[in-house]
Amino acid sequence: MRPKNSKVFTFVLVIITILVCFLITKLPEPTKQPETPKELIIPDEPITDTIKTLTYWDAFYEALIFVESNNNLAAVNSRTGALGLIQSLPEGCAGYIDEANKILGYKKFTNELLLSDAEANRECFEIVNNKHNPTKNLELASKLHNPKAGKSYANTIYRKMDKIVEEYRNNPSINYIHDN
Repeated sequence: MRPKNSKVFTFVLVIITILVCFLITKLPEPTKQPETPKELIIPDEPITDTIKTLTYWDAFYEALIFVESNNNLAAVNSRTGALGLIQSLPEGCAGYIDEANKILGYKKFTNELLLSDAEANRECFEIVNNKHNPTKNLELASKLHNPKAGKSYANTIYRKMDKIVEEYRNNPSINYIHDN
């Protein structure tokens, strides 16, 4: 025996099913999480639509290469022979090149590479600091870079770093974060 309202029940069930199907098709697509912003390595890269991230460590590196080489990849110091963006002492002179190669256990970095590849300069710098300065202490990094330099050398880097940080704080395309 069927209930009296079976037609009404069936009708209501069909309407509910149609409504549910309609609502499911109208739900918005789940949004993808944005990718982690790429870190800015060289300060004069063109700013694009993507948000870039600047850390104190990045600002320190940018200030260091400005103070050392004025951002000139092909810079060579006529007195010391220091070369590249980071002004590493040449191979065989106990600079970044030798130390990074020693840490790696093979010869990856050469004078020619540091004079022609900005990313190799940063990688060389990072390898040495990851080994001897894993907490990315800025004072230690400036001492590692130029052990014979006095406090005024570090202060010159810090002043330039402050200017870089201020420039990026005022740039809406840069996501400024306060970490090392």
